Amino acid sequence: DGKKSVTGVWLATNAHVVVGHRDVKVIESGQSWLATVEYQDTASDIAILYAKGLSLPNIKPFGTNGLQVGARVFAIGSPLGLDRSISEGIVSALRHDNG
Repeated sequence: DGKKSVTGVWLATNAHVVVGHRDVKVIESGQSWLATVEYQDTASDIAILYAKGLSLPNIKPFGTNGLQVGARVFAIGSPLGLDRSISEGIVSALRHDNG
């Protein structure tokens, strides 16, 4: 949106992880950065954070076109400090939310 510095990263997490907080600490490779909760939607359990000064490789965003029930999906994160963990799942259903 042009309001944020280019020397930071946008991150997505679950809203239940940051609920009630405006700022959170992001830890990567033993270092920590302050991240601001920019958006959260508890109904869909998604939150968007901005961590100024943090540098991470970019991930190309993708849409849901072509996503089908039964497709393999992956979640990458650090739950409870378990750094860079990955979980695998299967799409069990598709739904439209606000179009």
